Amino acid sequence: MLADAIKRAPRNKLGVRLGRACLSANVPVAKVAQDFNVSRPAVYAWFTGRSEPKWQLEEAIERYIKKLA
Repeated sequence: MLADAIKRAPRNKLGVRLGRACLSANVPVAKVAQDFNVSRPAVYAWFTGRSEPKWQLEEAIERYIKKLA
């Protein structure tokens, strides 16, 4: 389950922080993918710490996380 994978992932990664924020705010992966114009598999990889978002998205993701808090 995605929620369990997010909880086990390293907390210091930006994508994992995004995943935790989206999990808390009940924001679906499809919405995040649409908002950042990326694929759902890319978002799953971010959320679970398997990959990181491109550096060009970092500021936008930080703002997104703050908006969800």
